[in-house]
Amino acid sequence: MPFYRDYRASIWDKKGDFITFLPCAFFFNSALGEIGQAEFTIDINNPLNTRDVIATGNYVLFEHERLGDWAGIIAPNNGLSWTGDGVRVVRALEVAHQFNRRRSPLYVVDNKPLAIVGNTGSLLRQVIKYANIKQDALLRPGNILPGETALIHLKYEMTNELVHALERKSQCESWVTADKDETGRLIFRVHLARRRGVSTGYTLREGINIELERGDIYREDNPIINDFAAIVQTETGYQHAQYEDRRSIYENGLWQGSAQDGEGDPKFLVRNTVALNRDPDRTYKVTAIETPETPDTFAHIGLGDVVNLCMYNGGAYYNEAGVDTTVRIVSREYSSVENKVILTVEEEEENAIR
Repeated sequence: MPFYRDYRASIWDKKGDFITFLPCAFFFNSALGEIGQAEFTIDINNPLNTRDVIATGNYVLFEHERLGDWAGIIAPNNGLSWTGDGVRVVRALEVAHQFNRRRSPLYVVDNKPLAIVGNTGSLLRQVIKYANIKQDALLRPGNILPGETALIHLKYEMTNELVHALERKSQCESWVTADKDETGRLIFRVHLARRRGVSTGYTLREGINIELERGDIYREDNPIINDFAAIVQTETGYQHAQYEDRRSIYENGLWQGSAQDGEGDPKFLVRNTVALNRDPDRTYKVTAIETPETPDTFAHIGLGDVVNLCMYNGGAYYNEAGVDTTVRIVSREYSSVENKVILTVEEEEENAIR
């Protein structure tokens, strides 16, 4: 790492070629299923502060020895600015935003817009090709689960909408990571899997490797569904299924839901929908830290990873002394100035169907 002890930031041009390293402070956030953002500052009088380097459409790569990489594009969506004290503030959108910048084609056969059919993995590979057709978006297939047979309509649809449709059809998660090709050019790998992340067995423990945030530490929210019915159209006609969770109905009351144009196996759809929504989401907000006693905390908190959480500062209710549970990391916010990572973690639903 040429400038700082454990991280570096660099700028790459629109073709993925390296331009320069940037000595700068860096902030980024990432969350499952969302486009993260980053921000860094550079002195206006720095020779690197030119229109060729700090240019809309160029790429930013932040590499951290333990946190991993964050890649994004300098985009006009959230702007470039400078302050009265001579500091340029540069903002970037996470590289999954590439799909928001590209549209699918329109193929017409017999005066009807053409749809494409295949397993969800092969369809995602085709969407990647569409995103790269007019100008290379540097998107490349990564680890992509084949999935079930599906159909998607193009009709000039933006490619991010097609990706979301394939996520729903396959009941998978997609994400994009930075990589280099054989020539050293920056590229971005697109992945599709049942879930992002791994179960690490690592423990986040209050007073050891986490601090408690000010404000909300614990939240219960999101709608409950404990009785779900769905209709799915298949080649042989319509199939339907219904499932309810009596324990949740007893504890939370009856909360019904339905899908009239569901996809896939209706029995799996209704059971999984109830399993994932029968109780409110329980989330915690904590700050991960590294100390001489815990110097590698950041290596164990990947986005999507499942870890243990232990807090002794009281539970959310009168009769709860503390928290000892299994959680999944659903968002991360890092600041190189503070060298801390604010984590939002969600309590695992053990009986959800994966």
